[in-house]
Amino acid sequence: MTVKSIPKIIISSILVFLIQFSCAQNEILDEYIQLGLKQNISIQIRENEYLNAIAELQEAKRGYFPGIKFFARYTVANGGRVFEVPAGDLLNPVYAYLHQISPVVSPGMPFPNLKVPNQSFPIFRSREQDTYFELQQPIYNRLINLNKRIKKQMLKVSDLTLINEKLKLVYDIRCAYYDFLSAKEYYSILDQTEKVLIENVRVNKGLYKYGKNTKEDILRSQTELKHLYTLIADADKKLNLSQSYFNLLLDRSVNMPVKESILNGDSLALLSQQEYLNQASVNRPELKQLDYAIEASSLAIKLKRSSAYPTIGLQGMAGIQGEEYDVTNNSVYLLGSLVLQWKLFDGTRKNKQVQQSKFQMIDLRLKKRALINQITLEVSEAYFDFILARKNLYYTQKEVELSSQAFQLIEKKYSQGQSSLLEFIDARNTMSNAQKQNIISKFNLFKSYAFLLKVCGINEY
Repeated sequence: MTVKSIPKIIISSILVFLIQFSCAQNEILDEYIQLGLKQNISIQIRENEYLNAIAELQEAKRGYFPGIKFFARYTVANGGRVFEVPAGDLLNPVYAYLHQISPVVSPGMPFPNLKVPNQSFPIFRSREQDTYFELQQPIYNRLINLNKRIKKQMLKVSDLTLINEKLKLVYDIRCAYYDFLSAKEYYSILDQTEKVLIENVRVNKGLYKYGKNTKEDILRSQTELKHLYTLIADADKKLNLSQSYFNLLLDRSVNMPVKESILNGDSLALLSQQEYLNQASVNRPELKQLDYAIEASSLAIKLKRSSAYPTIGLQGMAGIQGEEYDVTNNSVYLLGSLVLQWKLFDGTRKNKQVQQSKFQMIDLRLKKRALINQITLEVSEAYFDFILARKNLYYTQKEVELSSQAFQLIEKKYSQGQSSLLEFIDARNTMSNAQKQNIISKFNLFKSYAFLLKVCGINEY
């Protein structure tokens, strides 16, 4: 960390705190998000991958630990090659000559007339055992050092993959919860509309009784009521589906009830476009993943080049061998070695592997440039979508107010026989559509804000 980067980090932390404060206004949704992060299957899979990366790093760190092996072999042999020793052919002529000259050289003490047979020894013993411990201790191995550094980078990549999965899950849970609340509010509006239309049928029957309307008005009002029931059935289906999907994200039964909450769009913090772009450049896990992948690729190049370096290690063996499992001076043995290995020529395979790794690193750098452009576009689009959603919510709220006032006036005039059924139905449909659009705009605002946080990589959990 440089001194120049400290103010940027402080400013970024303050902005994140403001955004987190604006997001922490709904305790019910926060509880569901925490539950999802704890129970979601996808998160558990990523956590296991992260733990596996930790285990791989720990294994790489133990590369310089000594290794001890135990080996035991018992062999029974029959036949095979024989090693011939011509002892008789070599000694018998000498013994015969000594026997001939012994009466002259030493009278009274003749040299015995010896006959030595030729000797043969089987190469394989009829029974043999070899039992020993082997110790291997690396002293210098460049591969071990580089492998440990690569595993560190891969652990960071795995950690960022987990963070990215959490960002996606938080966004999915938010959107699913907003869809549930949206379906719930729309169902409530249809329920209120049902009461209005039932009352409208009753009023029409009353007006018809006093001759102030026609039979067609009654039939038309009943038709509107039946049509509403189809909308209610469809809304009920969407409500159940949204509830089921939300519960599946939390990895619990699809029939579990979902708590409702009141959302306040005024609490959502709005920063400048450049501030959101800065947040994305600092927080997006994909950018950090590519940085670590580039570093790992650079280490991979060094790893392939390290095959040209020698390796040095110690090797020791201690055990017993012979026909029986006896511990004697002749059966016990100890061996110690200093081992140097150096690959002098590999047919230029190493150079080709290094070249491939270089191409991979260039590819990663190009992907990072493309990702930066993509993130800039995503953040800008999400930012303007959020601003548009705020404007749409304001206009649909006004539309609901005006259409509600108009419907109240038409309803009053219609109950007094001063307005036609078509005017009543048109005013009611206008108000219902305005309420529906207001619900859509309201939750589009929260969904667009959730998406803005996601593309900026802001994770408050």
